Amino acid sequence: MITSNHGFIIATPTKCGTTTLEELTRRHGGGRVSRGGVEVPSFRIDRSETPRRQHSMVPVGRWADVDRYMMVRNPFTRYMSQYEYLRAPHNYSKFGAREIQGRDWPGYDKGRPMVGKWYKREPMTFEQFLFFIDSSRFAYGDRRWTKRRGDPSTDPRAWRSPWIWLVPLDVQMGHLAAAPGKGRLEVNVLRLENLWSDLTLLKSAYGLYTLDLRPSIRANKTLTYGEATPEDYWGFACREIEYDGTWTYVEGRAGECGECAACRIGVWREAEALGYLNVG
Repeated sequence: MITSNHGFIIATPTKCGTTTLEELTRRHGGGRVSRGGVEVPSFRIDRSETPRRQHSMVPVGRWADVDRYMMVRNPFTRYMSQYEYLRAPHNYSKFGAREIQGRDWPGYDKGRPMVGKWYKREPMTFEQFLFFIDSSRFAYGDRRWTKRRGDPSTDPRAWRSPWIWLVPLDVQMGHLAAAPGKGRLEVNVLRLENLWSDLTLLKSAYGLYTLDLRPSIRANKTLTYGEATPEDYWGFACREIEYDGTWTYVEGRAGECGECAACRIGVWREAEALGYLNVG
């Protein structure tokens, strides 16, 4: 989370600009912390928990009584970003990397068939990755795992791997709204697609006159996908998806088939709940 003594917190789910916001807090203090910069109370990383839960939806202490904001992102592109992040070789220690990267995973496991140091299984396609997310949600939704996880509306520890990768954004928002404190039941959103304009409004609303917003900050390494478009990733979906250049989508027909990977993970519902889906 990002906190401020001006009376707000920003909850930061995975793959929604967390690294960019954290870099902004460092530069806000007069330069990178590693180069002598300092974090200042008006816009800083929340370090009230040890270990720090980077993607927690539970504001603690005095932060439970301030205004609540949450970074969101179009679910279609967020799943794309998750996939690209988890299949990158240098992220081999993250949840699901072993399964997603397949034979390209650089680790070692005695229980798997190997050819030299590589798994025989091919790396997952994007469609297979979504089915993997769906099956993982089911597996980790078992009572044994939910008991071990704890209450996601009251316990910051509940926001650790693998759940930070599996819980949809609209559900995360619900937990943030339900967390105890005076700020409960009302969550405002900041959209990654409009990050700098939304932060400008936040800066004006709370008098953050010292906050230097520089759109040149691009700390996230998976913001772009080369020449690929959203249609290239989601071509298997039961509905026709039309990318209109503004990160919104049009559905071709009503209803969910319940069989394709897009429907299985509920991306249509998630996008509609967050205001990203234009119905054609």
